[in-house]
Amino acid sequence: MSVSSNSNTSVSTGVIQSNNTAAQPPQPMDIDEGVEEFPWTGNQQKVIDDYVQYLDDERARVEQFRIDPFVDGVWPKRPTHPKSLLPGGSNKRLLGEELNSYLKENCVIPVDLDWPSEPQNGFLNLEKNPGMLTTGMASNKTAAT
Repeated sequence: MSVSSNSNTSVSTGVIQSNNTAAQPPQPMDIDEGVEEFPWTGNQQKVIDDYVQYLDDERARVEQFRIDPFVDGVWPKRPTHPKSLLPGGSNKRLLGEELNSYLKENCVIPVDLDWPSEPQNGFLNLEKNPGMLTTGMASNKTAAT
């Protein structure tokens, strides 16, 4: 006696026979197959390669630190992060003279505007004029008391 079903499988006296002619599962493919690498410039590729090397060196140093934290090893210096290669990826903050120069070069400036010349001793900052800092601190102390 034979029983058949819609799944193309027949059962006859306890023996299962399959008439399934479905294709075999696809062979695993290489994940890099057909994927092209982004066309980085030489300098951009160097930034990426330097960062990969830094990560390898950092991992090795951490492993060494885990084994013996008292070894006076040199920690690798962190290079430029690859995210700086993306548009708007640079998070560098411009301050002082760098900000002034950037704004002069990159902003629309009316032609008739005269820029003040640089002072003879350069622009003031706390390194050049520590008296500004001590005067400010003294006035804060007197205001607090």
